[in-house]
Amino acid sequence: MRAYIKTMDERFWRAILTGWEAPKRDDPDGDIILNNEVEWTAEELTTSNANTKALNAIYSFVDVSLFRIISNIQMDKETWEALQLFCEGSRGVQRTKLRMLAIQFEVIRMEESETIVSYSVKLLVSEFLRSVTKKLNMKITAIEEAKDTSVMSFDELDGSLKAYEMELKIKQPKGRSIALISAPDSEDEDLDLAAIAYEAEYANLDADSIALITRKFYDFLKKKNISRKPLSRHLKSASEPSTPQLVGQSSNRF
Repeated sequence: MRAYIKTMDERFWRAILTGWEAPKRDDPDGDIILNNEVEWTAEELTTSNANTKALNAIYSFVDVSLFRIISNIQMDKETWEALQLFCEGSRGVQRTKLRMLAIQFEVIRMEESETIVSYSVKLLVSEFLRSVTKKLNMKITAIEEAKDTSVMSFDELDGSLKAYEMELKIKQPKGRSIALISAPDSEDEDLDLAAIAYEAEYANLDADSIALITRKFYDFLKKKNISRKPLSRHLKSASEPSTPQLVGQSSNRF
């Protein structure tokens, strides 16, 4: 609204800042009365015109609920101040809002579902570096080692992380979901071991997913009363194809 009024005429915005009052004069009894409009000077007409046009610009920007608040105010400066008080609150309310926003800013963290695009608009460089998710930790470390982040622009950091995020999406294959792994209570031991071996070797899962697979694997071993030998030996034995043997064929060759 401010920019719109200033583009119309700088005098209109100046009228809002300084305020306008209708010309007055002293009557013979010594009382102050409003001067008749037909007696206004050219300068008084100019300032009155600026006030009227500034009021009209404000009226055109507000909705019905706000218009009801300011419709009875005839001076642009008072109208503007009434809008500020209604929309922003008093100075005490403004300080409280700023304090609450500062607290929220300090504790803000990137959600797992957020992308760099949706999150980057919230923060500046230092807060951004502090609060991104762990999938970007390696990139953040590389940036901090290669560049001075204290003088790094936000756009530069934002572009670097967006490029890295796109690379992750391209390079990371879509492995099977962990939910597809056979449940620990499956009766088919070989099937469970083979599924776990496949996920660990080919799915390129993150650390949390691998930890979940490991827990499921050990739960399976406990239920089957199998010793907890190193995980790699179980996975190797499960993932290696077994050589079929014909019925009746002896394992000893003469």
